[in-house]
Amino acid sequence: AVPRVLQASDIWNRMGVEESVRYTAKVSPGVSFAAAAVITFAATRSWRITLAALATIGAGVVLMLAALVGVGWEFGVVEELCVTLLIGSSIDYCIHLAMAYSEAEPPTSGGSSGGKGGVDVRGDRTLAALQSMAPTLSGAAATTALSSAMLLACQVEVLVKIGATIVANTVVGYALSLLLFTALMATFGD
Repeated sequence: AVPRVLQASDIWNRMGVEESVRYTAKVSPGVSFAAAAVITFAATRSWRITLAALATIGAGVVLMLAALVGVGWEFGVVEELCVTLLIGSSIDYCIHLAMAYSEAEPPTSGGSSGGKGGVDVRGDRTLAALQSMAPTLSGAAATTALSSAMLLACQVEVLVKIGATIVANTVVGYALSLLLFTALMATFGD
């Protein structure tokens, strides 16, 4: 008969969690980008707006990953959780501006374009999107960054890293949405 064996180490549980988090960190970028593409296209019905939003989101994610590596973070469970968080939260500001741009009516008279097509109409729609959403996005970014900054004072390293990731990602996502996305829409938008 085979003797009964009792597993008494918590290492096996931790290993399972680490494998799960590592898998999630590898899969979440693709899933998040696909979800962002579907949601943005469904909401705006525009491939141009969708591609500009994905370019902005991608730039934010790459910039944040470079920053994490630049500050010397070695990727373990905590850092992989932070990557999953930053990918999900990178989408927010850009999609709100994309919706505002798609809902902005092209001017029919008056305005800087005088009812003409082309760059002036895109510029007017971008300005309308910024006028309608910038105050809301600014408030959301401020409250997110300030509330997450409270985690920076914690004694637990995990919470500090999560807080730092959220604060930095909020700043990057907000800035890129207001600067890069709006520039792309003013130049290449519908």
